[in-house]
Amino acid sequence: MTIEDSRQAIDIVDRQIIALLAERRRIVADLAKRKQSLGLPAVDPEREQALQGHWRRAAEEFKFPTEVALAVLEALLAPSRALVQSIFERDGGSTKG
Repeated sequence: MTIEDSRQAIDIVDRQIIALLAERRRIVADLAKRKQSLGLPAVDPEREQALQGHWRRAAEEFKFPTEVALAVLEALLAPSRALVQSIFERDGGSTKG
């Protein structure tokens, strides 16, 4: 495999990552609307802790640095929280939780 082949392979994976991130964002938005309609809080600290555990185990399974995985998770959670909060505020629901 040449350097250019490797770069093209990385570009393909990066595009797949972006597609998955876009899908995750759509799911988060749908979840926010469902939570709001059920009167649930915008943020669920227990779920976030569970996610950390899932990511930690997945990192170990794939022999990926745990600290990197958890940093990526936090980078995903911050804009997800902001999206959920904006949906709750836009639709007049409480964001307390």
